[in-house]
Amino acid sequence: MKIVFFGTSEFAVTILKKLAASSHAISCVITQPDRKSGRRLRVSASPVKQEAKKLNIPLYQPEDIIEKSFIDRLKGYKADFFVVVAYGTILPKVILGIPRFCSLNAHASLLPKYRGAAPVNWAIANGEDKTGVTIIRMNEEMDAGDIILQKEAKIAPSEAAEALGSRLAAMGAGLLMEAMELIKEGKADFRKQDEKNVTFAPKLRKEDGRIDWGLDTADIINRMRGLEPWPGTYSFLDGHMLKIISAKAETGKDFSGFLPGELVASGEKEGFIVRTGDGAVSIREMQLEGKKRMSAELFLRGYKIKPGSKLG
Repeated sequence: MKIVFFGTSEFAVTILKKLAASSHAISCVITQPDRKSGRRLRVSASPVKQEAKKLNIPLYQPEDIIEKSFIDRLKGYKADFFVVVAYGTILPKVILGIPRFCSLNAHASLLPKYRGAAPVNWAIANGEDKTGVTIIRMNEEMDAGDIILQKEAKIAPSEAAEALGSRLAAMGAGLLMEAMELIKEGKADFRKQDEKNVTFAPKLRKEDGRIDWGLDTADIINRMRGLEPWPGTYSFLDGHMLKIISAKAETGKDFSGFLPGELVASGEKEGFIVRTGDGAVSIREMQLEGKKRMSAELFLRGYKIKPGSKLG
């Protein structure tokens, strides 16, 4: 079957590669225009653009997706399906109705839970023990189309967003191809989403990574797992941003004499231990603003901090 693929993120790359290696024909790829990113605001291409070039698939980056010439170009491909994966823009009805069958979306959650831009991140950050992938027939609302297929996946206790996203993307590619076959054969069952169970996973912001030390230890660890690799988690020490690269729960001791955010211990032998709402975490790797990332042991050799100092 002929496919026009819309996608931008690394999650979409995995699905693009698997579709390209299948019996289906990808007529073209649509991705977001190049954007400035990083500390130096360099213009960079999306992961999907880079992969489309490797695969030698025609590529378009429209600034205005409802421009008549672009819509006419899409119609000219006479696609059976439009496949949309983490594209970054809600598509209007005039585009969704172009393909012969329908427009499909692979979304990394068990819809109607976690509609939005960052479902993998927020599922982990919120402490979910399971998530999954849903294939929907798209409508004009965000992630609100009828469900065709859905598959559940357990979230491992130590699994972080990047690893989980890769696993779900591979699962999503298989489900997409299964859904296309069902639709082609007239066997697809379209199920409306239950609006009473809708939750959202908004786009991540830098400020989402700031740690609230008043939260329970498990909640802080979950947020660290969920917000990697971006925006990451951080706090402030003596007015300087301190990125928290990795940490673990500290157990078996009484931390009641300290307030959330206070350093319980800060020595090469004791480690870098911070009080939380219900216990403490031991920070294992960190990066002070303007410095290299390093282990807590190396950090504490050059940065002397007294217990009772506070992160905030």
